[in-house]
This record gives sequence, structure tokens and C-alpha cells, in this order.
Amino acid sequence: MPTAVPKLDFANQYVDWLKRRVETNPRGEVVCISTPFLDAFNDGIQIHAQPHGGEWVLHDNGLTVENLLCQGMNLEVERRQALIQHACAGCGVRYSGNRLEISSSLMNFPQRMHFLLSALLSFSWLDIGDSRPGTEKIVLINNLRAPDAFAEEEEDEERGVSDKALAILRAYSDRVYLWSERNQPEFRSLWEKVA
Repeated sequence: MPTAVPKLDFANQYVDWLKRRVETNPRGEVVCISTPFLDAFNDGIQIHAQPHGGEWVLHDNGLTVENLLCQGMNLEVERRQALIQHACAGCGVRYSGNRLEISSSLMNFPQRMHFLLSALLSFSWLDIGDSRPGTEKIVLINNLRAPDAFAEEEEDEERGVSDKALAILRAYSDRVYLWSERNQPEFRSLWEKVA
């Protein structure tokens, strides 16, 4: 007889966890909301809520763009401008004066904060490769299982890497290599360039 799976309320558990990790700090007219979500530098993302004409403007205080500039990213490149506009438009966020922002009423505040957070998190995917001439973004995937220490044969066993995962990595990288292909000439040439 199958065992009954206990009924779990994952949504409420997540909301409770999130409530314990979100802090609000008033700073004059602005309310700073600290979230548990991390930016590219593993710092907690903060949202600034500022009243404006009967509504609220939620923004990142320019920190997202500042972080990109600190990574050496040239934001004047046309392709980057298109990526920024695409990330913003997909979430209903505006890119205004080096800060990312969205307008909100009290009624749709949670949804708009979620949209802004989604946009801020998407900036972790921006490619900085062409900001430094001659650099490439190369991803190396270890698709091999370690051999069993007690096995008589020490043959590598491949782990599957989905086509979808590879497609995503290839979209954001210049080159993607699997460790199982390490003896191929193209792969070996990576190390010869370094030496």
C-alpha cells in the first residue's frame, strides 16, 4: 500500500522564510528594503521606495549600474544597451539616470517590487567579455563522475548534460567545453595559449 505524502504548504513556508529575511529601514522620505537576494558581488539587493505624486517609485539607487561599471563593463556598447533595455522592458522597469526603477501604487506594490527584483537579478547574466579587448568567456563543464576508488578499472563515467543547459551556456559564453573532450585539439589549444 502506497504511503500517503504529507500535505505541505510550500508557498506559506517560502513566504514565512522571506518575511524573516526582508528588513525595512526608513531614511527620511525613502524606505530602504533589504532583501535576501544577491547581486553579482554576493551583496544583498536593496530596493529604495520613494513617494512620488501619490505613488511610489521603487529603484535600486543606481547600484546595479555601478556594479556593472566596477566590473569594467562599457555600457555605451550598442549590444549592452539593447540587453539592458530588454531586461527592463521584460519586467516593466525603466532605465533612468543610471538607476533601474518602476512606479507603484500601494495596491500593486508587492508585484512591482517583484518585477524590479526580477530585472535586477537578470543583470547578473550580462556578458562583460567585450569590455576587455582580447578576452573571452569560456565555460568548462565537468561532465565526468569520479571513478570508484575501490573499482578495478578506473574508467571515467560520463554524466549527461542536457541540450537545454548547453544551449543556455552557449548563448552567454564565447565557448563551452566538456571535460570529457579534454584531449581534443581545440580544447588542448586553450592551455597552449596560456603557457
